[in-house]
Amino acid sequence: LAPILVNDGYCVFSLNYGGTPGSFIQSTGPVPTSAQQVGALISQVRNSYGGVQVDLIGHSQGGMLAEYVAKVLGYAPDIHAIVGLSPTTHGTTLDGLANLASFFPGASGLVASLCPACADQETGSAVVDTLDSGPIAQPGISYTVIETLDEFVVTPVGSSFINEPGVVNEYVQS
Repeated sequence: LAPILVNDGYCVFSLNYGGTPGSFIQSTGPVPTSAQQVGALISQVRNSYGGVQVDLIGHSQGGMLAEYVAKVLGYAPDIHAIVGLSPTTHGTTLDGLANLASFFPGASGLVASLCPACADQETGSAVVDTLDSGPIAQPGISYTVIETLDEFVVTPVGSSFINEPGVVNEYVQS
């Protein structure tokens, strides 16, 4: 999306989070650590541009991180809008695979050791429970969540949505 947004006149910043700097694989580290990295970028942008509020756009884990930094890390006053594209707002069952893994001894632990972010995004994880405890949407932020009826990663379909007043939830097919 970055080139499209730049062509429309937006100033765009992005980052690789949740991985070893310079590593090919990113986004696998613990969600709270990745959220700190997103928060640091928000602060850097705001300091460079006179304290303006930022808009955050994130897909899957990136959408959850936007919601997490606003609510849990307290960055809400620094954020104007959040657009989540199939964010893992309420976690995911990975179309049942996360549940299936629990029947195989050691499988869940292996996933958590290889990809802490994967375990953090499962339905019922400590990270998801923290995000989902109380209202997710923070005052002063415009929220839009977009998901597809054909979703097969962030499942069940509709679990991305923030069903709270003032939040715009839309299916791509709508």
